[in-house]
Amino acid sequence: MITIETEIRDPNAILVFKKLNAFLSEIERHYFHDRHILGKDLSKLKSDYLKRFLITGRHFNSIRSQVDGLVTSKNKLLESQIESLKDRIKKTEKTIDKKKKRNSKISKISTAIKSHKTKVEKWKQSNKSKRKPRQILNSIRKCKINLAVQNSKKNCT
Repeated sequence: MITIETEIRDPNAILVFKKLNAFLSEIERHYFHDRHILGKDLSKLKSDYLKRFLITGRHFNSIRSQVDGLVTSKNKLLESQIESLKDRIKKTEKTIDKKKKRNSKISKISTAIKSHKTKVEKWKQSNKSKRKPRQILNSIRKCKINLAVQNSKKNCT
């Protein structure tokens, strides 16, 4: 495919093209507002625009095609974004559910640990007045020694 370019060197022509571009852009904005915001009928718009802006049917069809294409493209993009966000919401809800379950398990374990700690503290408090295991073992040894000594005295006499 061959592309043909034209170079315009006349500064006045460039000004004319800039004004023409601004004019057509204004018509595009009016068309967008009338058709897509207000929802006016296309056939009535065409005849109205041809008279109001003094453009040809070809210009109007070009503007209509361009603006409608942009609107369609934006709508499809928004639908895609909505679906993507719905998927993200579902994933986030699943993550929240998992974390809630994990949190409830941790809560149960935490209460069990606290309960165990209180039981241990109560046991320590109740056994504070009682002798320690070493003391008990020492007293048992002493008793055994005393019994052994008494038994040996009996055997000697």
